[in-house]
Parts: sequence; C-alpha cells; structure tokens
Amino acid sequence: MPSEYSLASDGAVIRFSTTHFTAEKGSILHSGIYNKEMTASLAAGAVIFVLGFIFADKIKITFSSFFAFIGSFAALFLFFRTVALKDRLLTAEFDSFKKSLQITVKSVFGEKQRSYNFSDISVVVKNTLSLVPENPDGVQMVEKIALQHHTVIPGFGQASEFHTVSLALKSGEELMIFSSKNQEVSDEVHRLLNEILR
Repeated sequence: MPSEYSLASDGAVIRFSTTHFTAEKGSILHSGIYNKEMTASLAAGAVIFVLGFIFADKIKITFSSFFAFIGSFAALFLFFRTVALKDRLLTAEFDSFKKSLQITVKSVFGEKQRSYNFSDISVVVKNTLSLVPENPDGVQMVEKIALQHHTVIPGFGQASEFHTVSLALKSGEELMIFSSKNQEVSDEVHRLLNEILR
C-alpha cells in the first residue's frame, strides 16, 4: 500500500505532500465498485463506441482493427486515469529560515497557492469526523437488491470515519492539511507538523 503522504527536506525547507486532504462522503455507489478506474474504463469505452459508430461504414473490421481498438482503449484508459481523473495534490512547504508556509493545491485545472507566516498559525488541530449516510432507506433498498442477487457489498451504508489534521489560524480559519481513515497515520502527521512548527 502506497504511503498517504511524503516528506522531503531541502535545507531549511520541509515539503509535505499528500492527495489525502479532504474528508467527504464517497459516491452514492460503493467506492469498491465505482471508482476512478471504473470511470476511466467507462469513458474510454464510450469514446471507442462513438468512434466505432462514426467510422462504421468507413472501416472494414479485420483482425488487425480489433487489436487497434484494444490498443486505443488502453491508451484512452491511461489518459483518463492519469490526466483527466488525476487526484489533486496538496503541497505544504515549511520554510524554517523565513518562518513561512506556502500551500499549493495542484489539479487538472491548474494550481492555487496561499502563503502564511508561522506566526499566523495558533495550533495544529487533530479531529475525528464521522460521516453517516444521509439516506438510510436508500441504503436498505440497495442492500435488499444485492441480497436478491446473492451479493454482499462490504462496508456499504456504514459511517465513514476520518482522522484529520488541520492548521488553526489566529484569524479563525482552519486549513485541513491531511485526512486518513487510519488514526495511526494521522497521529504521525500531527506529531510531524508540531515538530516542524516548533
């Protein structure tokens, strides 16, 4: 399992990076069934289907065209997963010499940056958020349908618990820096950030 964050040091600058910095409800469909890989597969399949429909009367279906479709599907899948559905990346650069913090969030649509001084930060906060399903009737219905098909969806409809680490600013704002379902990892990040800001 890949690490949920990375830490790198370059002299006076310590760089903390993670894609785990939000605590939010997942899809209405179970994340084990419907995830970014599934979305990329569906998008690639849709593009291949549309292209096949457009060029159906212009291309003769042969054994080699079948491999061309498979290769195109694989290339489109990789494009959608690594570019269009790329996870947002938060990078927090702590400069102990300048006593400053620069937070950058990179996504497909560009990047946003915010800068703070260490003196703007009052405390590193550790919280636990529990997100429960908003529609228990819908959850029961899906579970009944799954049982009729002799299928069990592990974890479906259960509350999601996130252990978060945030920077509480003196202005009253709170910046979530890290979020994990693993409390030990969250505790480790909390300890590391306290050491950096000491």
